[in-house]
Amino acid sequence: MAASRFRKAIAAIPALKPCQRKGLQALSGDRARVEPAHPRLVQGSVNLDACLKKSEPHAHRWDYVIGYGEERREKVYYVEVHPASDLSGLLAKHAWLQKWLQKPQAEKLRALQSECWWVASGKIKFTRTSKEAHRLVKAKIQGPTKRLRLR
Repeated sequence: MAASRFRKAIAAIPALKPCQRKGLQALSGDRARVEPAHPRLVQGSVNLDACLKKSEPHAHRWDYVIGYGEERREKVYYVEVHPASDLSGLLAKHAWLQKWLQKPQAEKLRALQSECWWVASGKIKFTRTSKEAHRLVKAKIQGPTKRLRLR
């Protein structure tokens, strides 16, 4: 079985290569918040926050990246587990992620189809039509949701 495009993209990033895990293992305590429709299609995961903490200790780092899907239809999910009451903190992390993905070594990862998701770690206190929801749409962040279903 050939390596997935996701796994190849992660292997091309020296800082992330040693942090790549099988399935959803990189999510550790947050594993229950992500549910793959077909578990065998999970191509791997990386805990970006933990992996890049030493090299970027003061950055507002995004939490996870997950590869999911069959060859040629793989999708990358960037997942942030964050309190539903802290939209500004979430947007700061998203800005960091977008800047980090512009690095030359992230080119293969950036080229894959992707979605950014906010998985709320508390009660969701705003509606889909609120100003907060509009800020998420503008930033191209999906959610918040209590549980993310990978499809």
